[in-house]
Amino acid sequence: MSVAWKNYRDQKMPSTDNEILKFWSEVEASKRTVLQIQIIDREIKKVIYPKNNDEFESCERKIEQFNYSWNSLNSSELSEAVSRFLQAVSDKGAPLNLLTPEVQDWINQNGISDSFKIRLT
Repeated sequence: MSVAWKNYRDQKMPSTDNEILKFWSEVEASKRTVLQIQIIDREIKKVIYPKNNDEFESCERKIEQFNYSWNSLNSSELSEAVSRFLQAVSDKGAPLNLLTPEVQDWINQNGISDSFKIRLT
C-alpha cells in the first residue's frame, strides 16, 4: 500500500472506534447506519492504491458517504453532552472538558470505560 494514499485516506476519514460503533449498533435507530459505515469502510480499505482517476473518484465518493453516514448517526437517544463527547472522541480526540460528570456516568453505565484513554498532546 502506498504510504501517501494511506495518509490521504486517513486524513479524509474520521477515526472510528469499534467500541463506539458497537454502542451505536445497539441503538435501534442507528443499526442501519452503522452497517453502512462498516461496509463502506471495508470497501475503501480494500483499495491499495487507486489505479486511475475513475477509481480515485469512486474512493472519494465512498469517503464522502462514509463521512456523511458517520456524521448522521442518530443521537436522539443520547444527551447532547454524551453525543458531543462521542463525536469528538471518535474524530481526533476529545478535550478533557467534554468529560463531564454526566458523560462519565454514561460511560460507566455502559461498561465501556476501558475503551477510552487519556493522553497528553
